Amino acid sequence: ATHYYLKEISAPAGYQVSTTVYDLVVTETAGAVVSATDNTTYVVTHTTPHTAALTSSALTISEHAATINNSLRTGTLRLTKTVSPIAAASGNFTFNIYSGTNTSGTPLRTVTVAAGSSADVANLSYGTYTIAEDDPGNTENYTYSGVTYSGTSVTSTGVVTFHPAASGDTINVTATNTYTIRTGSLTVSKTVDNHTGDDTQFTFTVKLGGSNYNGSYTVSGTSYTTDNGRITLKDGQSAVINGIPYNTAYTVTETANDAYTTTYSANGASVAGYSVAGTINSTTPAPTAAFTNRYITGSFNVVKKDASNHATLTEAKFLLTGANSFSQEVTVNASGVASFTGIPAGTYTLSESQGPDNYVKSNTEWTVTVDASGVAIAKKTSLLGGIGDFLGLTPPDDFTAPAVVDGTLSMDVYNSHE
Repeated sequence: ATHYYLKEISAPAGYQVSTTVYDLVVTETAGAVVSATDNTTYVVTHTTPHTAALTSSALTISEHAATINNSLRTGTLRLTKTVSPIAAASGNFTFNIYSGTNTSGTPLRTVTVAAGSSADVANLSYGTYTIAEDDPGNTENYTYSGVTYSGTSVTSTGVVTFHPAASGDTINVTATNTYTIRTGSLTVSKTVDNHTGDDTQFTFTVKLGGSNYNGSYTVSGTSYTTDNGRITLKDGQSAVINGIPYNTAYTVTETANDAYTTTYSANGASVAGYSVAGTINSTTPAPTAAFTNRYITGSFNVVKKDASNHATLTEAKFLLTGANSFSQEVTVNASGVASFTGIPAGTYTLSESQGPDNYVKSNTEWTVTVDASGVAIAKKTSLLGGIGDFLGLTPPDDFTAPAVVDGTLSMDVYNSHE
């Protein structure tokens, strides 16, 4: 008898090579039944006389004589989840593994992976698979843009050619979710509520994230660029800054203008102080920092009276002068009253520019102050000052202390007959 050994040296794609070695014993009797080492029975025939040169080409193994089973190679798919930018999302993400490229049916496997971690899909057979992630949706501050895949034998859309070289091999795939940070806007508005036609430029400093904002803003559709965070607005104008990333803190501060009082509000809510502050986020994606100014003006009356009997006098005139060539002269009316109204904030000098007929004109001068607290009138200090008082050279006051009468500060000034 002659011994032959049967061994598989290659297997179909994706299958493991059988490690079984078969011992075939061939006798000279055609059709003899022989046994292999695995106790499988084979029918062997030969068509030429048995000689020492007998080779396998002289043997015929019938189609039912031997069956060799091969197992598919299996391996592990290691799926790693990353998020870009890292701060965009956290928690777990769900992936479905489909056999082939059709993702409309029931997934073969489902796996959950935490951001920054990996999960293994074990005992996956040689073949083609598609990875599909459940839509994670947007987060509070970011918009989900999509997922891309990278790694060994995987397309960017998640189709994996899973061909482990040997059973137990691991193939690595990374799924990266990309997010775009959501953005909002900030509006700064200016209103002057009691000064029609006011053309004053008001200056604001805008800080985003703690630093002066250097960038563009629009006013009525026209684009401008800040000057180290500063923007300027007039009555009725609004500045809009777009594209501010969510979770950005903002502060808007108006440069004080002594000619105005200012009230502040953020989204309609009053704010104390000179600034409006807040954060751009999903709750307030487009806040408005509103600044309302009131032009400061003051009014007061001077009443002209006879020094002896306090009867009202007419025909007198008073002159109010101030900075920037301000000058306003008012003639007393039939009731003896000189009314100064709508006087802007500032410091002025008041004097009698013309006395009544047959009366001595007052030589007293007064300082008039108009500010946010109201109007104040005080006698100017004499050139002689305290020395004049001591020597008795300072004439007595020819006026009464200013007092509010019917809502308006009023002062009586007396004149004596010539």
